[in-house]
Amino acid sequence: MRRGKGIPKGRPFKPIYVRAFRARKSVKGWSEDARCVVPYITLLQRLRRGWPPEAAITTAAALSKRAASAMSRRGERPVRLYGGFGEKKSAYAWSRDPRCQVAETTLRQRLDRGIRAGIAIKMELPARLGRSIRLYTAYGESKSLHKWAKDRRCQVSYDTLRKRVQRGARLTGAMKKKRVAN
Repeated sequence: MRRGKGIPKGRPFKPIYVRAFRARKSVKGWSEDARCVVPYITLLQRLRRGWPPEAAITTAAALSKRAASAMSRRGERPVRLYGGFGEKKSAYAWSRDPRCQVAETTLRQRLDRGIRAGIAIKMELPARLGRSIRLYTAYGESKSLHKWAKDRRCQVSYDTLRKRVQRGARLTGAMKKKRVAN
């Protein structure tokens, strides 16, 4: 089946075959496949709406408002799904994914901070993720305070440099040791 073309409505007389993951199976066959995360009827409806077959098979069904309210009455929480790599999974499912390189608690913390699952499952996060690093300019160069504190021209510690800049000192003056009057 081509992408963008849906399955025609009406009761088919013969099985409908769909090509996905380099295989060709009937819709019923795909609904019984281990990769399928939705029931047969949901899969059929998605394909009729024109979903790409791989997405229709692997995307978990969203919780309806009715089901969510019933869960809250019972004191249960609905499972939150996080997207990444074209898939949507719970935090637990992402932690069990073979691509996940971090512990489940670390993954949950990252997902709760709003980091996408595709990035959150990696061991090292990109340096500028989630916050912008302020740059300070001196001597015609722009660097973060951490880098200025490591610069050979800086004569004070990072903490001293940060405090002086917060108090309003110019960066070039804040990097110099003050002489102590005897």
